[in-house]
Amino acid sequence: MGVTIKLERGHIYFFLMFLNTFIYTIFKRKYYHIEGITHSLFHSYILTISDLCCIFLYLIKKIKSRNINKKKEVHKKGKNELNLIYYKFSINKIKLFKRSFIVSISDLLISFSFFFYYLYIEIYNRKEIYRKIYFLLIINLLSKYLFSRIFLKTYFYKHHYLSFAINAICLVFLGIFDIINFWDRDYDKTNIIFYIFVLLYRTILYSFEDVIGKKALNEEFLSPYSLILIKGIFKTIMMIFITIPFFFISINGKNILFDIRNIFNGYIDILKYGFYIVLNLSYNVLIWIIIDKYSPSHLGMANVLEMNVPLLYLLFFEVNKINYLFILELLINIILIIGALIHNEIIIISFCGFDQYTKERYKEKSKEDFIQCALEDDNDSFDNDDEEDEKNNNIQIEINDKNLFNNS
Repeated sequence: MGVTIKLERGHIYFFLMFLNTFIYTIFKRKYYHIEGITHSLFHSYILTISDLCCIFLYLIKKIKSRNINKKKEVHKKGKNELNLIYYKFSINKIKLFKRSFIVSISDLLISFSFFFYYLYIEIYNRKEIYRKIYFLLIINLLSKYLFSRIFLKTYFYKHHYLSFAINAICLVFLGIFDIINFWDRDYDKTNIIFYIFVLLYRTILYSFEDVIGKKALNEEFLSPYSLILIKGIFKTIMMIFITIPFFFISINGKNILFDIRNIFNGYIDILKYGFYIVLNLSYNVLIWIIIDKYSPSHLGMANVLEMNVPLLYLLFFEVNKINYLFILELLINIILIIGALIHNEIIIISFCGFDQYTKERYKEKSKEDFIQCALEDDNDSFDNDDEEDEKNNNIQIEINDKNLFNNS
């Protein structure tokens, strides 16, 4: 069995996403943010601001594209014999509006999901949960696979299903560990069920948003920057209308909206949230670049890589005593990483046809087909030449026969 590792330029986006999450994990652990209903609402505003900040990336891209066009025009003027043709694709504005609106609504509902969770806690005075449940990532992967197959007609091959099986088994084990930890602690069981429901809802909605976004990127010829910016504009308009009722809502004698100002303790907090906006913007851009270049299923595997980040942080920065459970969890996470790399064709297994439908094989096959077509074309041309020579000879014989007949 042969195992090869192949890195392409496109794979850099997965590692950048991994790095982004690692920086965010350290940043959040070091500068602890206040949790609760007020912070959760403020978090929704932060996400919207980070989407709007994409205007800077969008403008840079526009300026670059204009400079390229200017260079082309100068080149055209210098050489008259060159005829450059510019194609303008017709964009279906109604479809673009619908899809952008659906993506914005989905993103807004995802942003507000934890706000409603904390609202539930605040009203019923329950204990809070901050842990992530691993088995929900299986729902994430499964929904991304199904949505990609049903709506985007994406084809999956042996190595995709192998990676899915590896990750599903690993995530089930990690999920069991997490549930055991939950039930051992003094948590309200109703709260745990509600928390799981919120995560399930977010997971499925994320997959739906990714698929609709992929369609908008492909069919409406949008760039990831454009989609994030349009989403940010729609979300801002919706947030203005959503915010109005919060001026009149008070929980436990505190107005939710006015309580947001207590989050800022000074100038340093503004810098912290500014850095968070930058991190979230880069994360958002990476998500949509991966979806644009690959598919939502590849993003699902990138999410699996992300999940390993907190464990790496604990391993290098916080764990003093390592027990057998931690080593077992670490080994499972290493297998998870391998599964994700198999899906993204960074690790290629040359066994049982797992390498039969990889990008590398497609390139080789397309080259072989091209050579075969070229050879067939050459043979056809030779055959045609022979046929033409034979026809000419027959015509010449007929002419000679006619001449002979006339002479006689």
